[in-house]
Amino acid sequence: MRLENSDDDLEKQARAEVAAILGQSVPIRASTLVEAIAEAERLKATHNILIAINSLWRWFNGLPAQEQVAIGTFKNARQFWMTARFRNHLQ
Repeated sequence: MRLENSDDDLEKQARAEVAAILGQSVPIRASTLVEAIAEAERLKATHNILIAINSLWRWFNGLPAQEQVAIGTFKNARQFWMTARFRNHLQ
């Protein structure tokens, strides 16, 4: 029984760690989308892609509503990441 409890504890701990990693972000200080994307690319290189995606999404959601509308409507952080980077590469 003790072995089962320790396995359950390890599983709970692992799930908590994964949830914490998936939600990590670093504040992006940028005044334009181009600057924010450049900073997110640096975060991708120095941290990982999840932190870069979460950080760019956090930056976008921190914008005033009018600026968000001007940039576009996105279902989630991943869609924003892909669309914003694609648009940026076209310019």
